[in-house]
Amino acid sequence: MIDADKHEIVARVEVGPRPVHSFGIFELNEYWTHSDTEGALDVIKLGNYSTMHAYRVESLVEEADHGGLLVDPDLFPLVYVTSAYKQYL
Repeated sequence: MIDADKHEIVARVEVGPRPVHSFGIFELNEYWTHSDTEGALDVIKLGNYSTMHAYRVESLVEEADHGGLLVDPDLFPLVYVTSAYKQYL
């Protein structure tokens, strides 16, 4: 995590290998990362930097690939996760 005022790294959080995407879910005070390598999402609960950690949300696909996330205030609290190479959510 970077302190925007100080322009410095203030915390590091372990996530899956080579995260490709990241998404801020501000309504939940969370930051999500996605690894194409594993196909899973790592969810970081924002707040106190000293206790920050990620929890894993496993995907329901047999083979990991390029994922995407849809967050829309009109659909909240539902969040849709999909694979770019599948024809379903």
